[in-house]
Amino acid sequence: MSRHDMNTERLQRLPKWAQQELALLQQRLAEATAELRRVAGAEPTRVQVDPDRLHGNDTGYNAKDDAIVRFRLGDDWQDYLDVNIEKHPTRGRRIIVRGGRLGISVNPESGNVVNIELRTN
Repeated sequence: MSRHDMNTERLQRLPKWAQQELALLQQRLAEATAELRRVAGAEPTRVQVDPDRLHGNDTGYNAKDDAIVRFRLGDDWQDYLDVNIEKHPTRGRRIIVRGGRLGISVNPESGNVVNIELRTN
């Protein structure tokens, strides 16, 4: 017996009102997921949130090209990094990182990796 068959069997044992409530919740979830995809964009953009999840998983989505992504790194409201893509007039597109009340520290880790941290003092 498959997992789907077991879930269907369990669902059929519930009272009708509970079956109807579950169906309504599933419908609302599907509508909310569709709205998120519509607002966030299903078409590929330069800004992707959880990009590995875009292929077959509903949790990843494409943000607008000019989106600012905020990473909260601490408990203080100023402990954040904002990251976005900016088009420079002569150098093309580049990634801009802003944030932290005391600034940021950029440390190379390898040829294609940097570590960006908030300064603490």
